[in-house]
Amino acid sequence: MTINSSILSLCVPHDRLPPVVGSFSDVSQLYTGDGPVSHSWSRGTIASHHLESLLVEFKAVGLYYMRETVAVMDQPQIVKAIAEAENLFTQIGLDPTRAASCTSYECSNHELIAASQLPEALSAAEVLCDDEGETLPYVVAYLKAHMVVLRHALRNDLLVLHGQSHHLDGSDA
Repeated sequence: MTINSSILSLCVPHDRLPPVVGSFSDVSQLYTGDGPVSHSWSRGTIASHHLESLLVEFKAVGLYYMRETVAVMDQPQIVKAIAEAENLFTQIGLDPTRAASCTSYECSNHELIAASQLPEALSAAEVLCDDEGETLPYVVAYLKAHMVVLRHALRNDLLVLHGQSHHLDGSDA
């Protein structure tokens, strides 16, 4: 049976952070609709694999928390993540062939450049017509949406919680 997996990031005030955030459900239960949230859905763990490959290929160390099942980000980490993501978008635009090597699915350089230049908006991933979260441009668009969450958290002195519903091997997180 094919699993469906999610990647979720949201903003949380310091006083609402529970003592332990150890699973995807701990992250998802904190969603209140009060602030921006970035969410990715994919068939299997394809989006997570693409994200992992992209971050490792471009050595986007400031975004390595996105490789974890659960992460809690404070202000210094958020600043670092924003700078790293901006650099990643630039690098994808400069070397889309290198970025395309991060997927086994067909992906054109034009699609990757276009995704790297999308505006930072929560609905960015929807414009790519990828209803199963299988393309690398979808993951790049998800990262654009994630930037909205990071910037909101930075402006409002909030934490960012990030979680994935499944490990890369497909087991529940």
